[in-house]
Parts: sequence; structure tokens; C-alpha cells
Amino acid sequence: MTGPTFSDQRTCFQEARQKAFEEGFEQGRQEMAAESVLVVLCSRGVAVSAAQEERIWSCHDLDVLRGWLLRAATADSAAALFVDSPGPVVGSGGA
Repeated sequence: MTGPTFSDQRTCFQEARQKAFEEGFEQGRQEMAAESVLVVLCSRGVAVSAAQEERIWSCHDLDVLRGWLLRAATADSAAALFVDSPGPVVGSGGA
């Protein structure tokens, strides 16, 4: 019985590196989307509580974050972002 060849190990390393890159890229997109929501709210003078900020940062769903970003452009309050929103509720045990 022979062990894995160098070529096999190299392929495995390349696949692991690609997966890590893709996961990091996706995390970066999520962080940028969350930051965009907060920047829009701040630039419009909308107050954001610590709990609301945590809820925005803890969301990992790009579709939800995009929805919040669209709402942030016209919302009168940060709470208005979360009306009928499927995003995470901080302190609810789910993220």
C-alpha cells in the first residue's frame, strides 16, 4: 500500500487554499455590506443603538444586508431596517 503522492498532496493543498480564499472573500463581502448599512445611517444622522449595530454586524446573509442597505437610504430610524426582516435578532440565541 502506498501513501499519497506529492501531486495528491499538492492538489489537496490547492483545494484547501481555494476554499479558504472563497470563505475569506465571502466574509469580506458581508463585512463591507454591514459597514455600508452603518455608513448610510450615520451619514443621514440616524441614531444606531449598540444592539442595532451588533445585529447589523452579526448578519451573514448578503440578501438581508442588501435589503437593510436599501432601507437605510430612506429610514427615519434604525429600527425601521428590521421591520419584517429575517435577519438575526441579537440575544435571541440565533444568528
